[in-house]
Amino acid sequence: MTTSFDTANNWINQWMSNAISVAQRFLRSRTDPHGTYHDPYLCAETEPVIELIKASEAWIVKNRRGHNVLISPCSLPMIDIDFKDHAGLEKLASNEDTLMTWLKCRHQQLQDPHRLRVYRTQAGVRLLVESGKMLPRSAAFATLAKNLDCDSLYLALCQKQNCYRIRLTPKSDTNAIRPKTCRFIGILGEDLESYHEVQALIQIHDVRTGALDSAGGLLLG
Repeated sequence: MTTSFDTANNWINQWMSNAISVAQRFLRSRTDPHGTYHDPYLCAETEPVIELIKASEAWIVKNRRGHNVLISPCSLPMIDIDFKDHAGLEKLASNEDTLMTWLKCRHQQLQDPHRLRVYRTQAGVRLLVESGKMLPRSAAFATLAKNLDCDSLYLALCQKQNCYRIRLTPKSDTNAIRPKTCRFIGILGEDLESYHEVQALIQIHDVRTGALDSAGGLLLG
């Protein structure tokens, strides 16, 4: 008997296969003449769905590195800022108060009053857009991401795959005793009303990443 989970899972697998194929063509287009290209976002041929979050139109997959990744087609936009791409930000990395001040300055320059949750990651900053849904291929998301210095490769893959990919489990090279994927450090923007499914995904993210845990450690630098 075919269950609703099987039907949803089949649809997700078909959608993801198309998205992964597009992403792989994009990544291959960026290789050198010898075909050499290393990228942390490179997707496997297939990524098994391990959990459906039907109420929020999202799901969790296991990527080729064994990490659990939250896939959100539009409910929870994410912006990834990589310190290595910004020499100025690397200097702010050791002081989260100074980092938040820099982000507040950039946030105040935005035309739309987006409410953003700010997390410190191993390599930079993760921003979750709490204020509402946004399509990955929309001009609104592209403008927001670029104004906040989003990692260009992550932005391109969001647009190519037409979804947001949010890693929930720590990288294997994180050596903390109780590693976290990220640490929550603050909020930018006013307390705007948000969709229930957005709040549900944020709760899943914060629990699965250990972002709010006082115990455990995040390997920085």
